[in-house]
Amino acid sequence: MVRSYIQRTYCDRFAKHGWVYEDGTLSIKAHLWAMHGGICREGTAGGPTVTVPCKPSFDPLECALLHYVRRAEAQVYIHQLTKSHHVTCDDGTPLDELGAT
Repeated sequence: MVRSYIQRTYCDRFAKHGWVYEDGTLSIKAHLWAMHGGICREGTAGGPTVTVPCKPSFDPLECALLHYVRRAEAQVYIHQLTKSHHVTCDDGTPLDELGAT
């Protein structure tokens, strides 16, 4: 059941959009979709909730997909983020080690 969910939600979507390279690495676009493409619910205790776009967190940065993004793309992205945000990886990976080779 979980495998089917991951396949439908992520793998099929990434392939459909051309975000998977022939060598199996991902385009940075897959990571950006995961970071910015979700919806979240906001509200106050006891009050109504509203659906809004999720605001990505940069400290710590969700690094799961970045391990599979082409290294050159991942490193450019990380470099851009570190110009304006304090960034660490949620899984403890050093930023300069992110990206698939």
